[in-house]
Amino acid sequence: MPRLPFAEDVLFSALVGVGLAIAFHVPVGAAWACMVCAMAGHSLRSALLQIDLSLAMSSLTAAFAAAFLARALASRFKVPPVTFAFPGVVTLMPGSYAFAAALGGVEIMHAGRDASPALIGQTFGFMVTTFLVLASIAIGLSLGLASPFRGTGSPFPK
Repeated sequence: MPRLPFAEDVLFSALVGVGLAIAFHVPVGAAWACMVCAMAGHSLRSALLQIDLSLAMSSLTAAFAAAFLARALASRFKVPPVTFAFPGVVTLMPGSYAFAAALGGVEIMHAGRDASPALIGQTFGFMVTTFLVLASIAIGLSLGLASPFRGTGSPFPK
């Protein structure tokens, strides 16, 4: 899949973070933290992709970093970590791969028996990539939220 220039990529992830802060009624003073988590997660994944780390491993690492950053910010603002973790990982979702898999599935259904092996293989590849990236995000998020954090001892602020 083609990539945006790095600066534009970070800018768009910041916009997503601000949009999610507005959509989920995050306190105004803490809305910037949603933007920071979104930028951190997505820009880290983009940087790791630039050095040819796989999409799944880049997503796992970025989700872990975003969740860990969300934990630190949550203890500062006395809110649940998911307030900031969600914007940090939503920018990692493999939407283009899932959409390509869905389109391929529709094409296969439309073609029936006449579907080409190349179309079937490509669609299956998009499905597997989508699943692996989503699993990586879930694992990274879980590890980041459950890891011991000095100062709180719990993934949830008191």
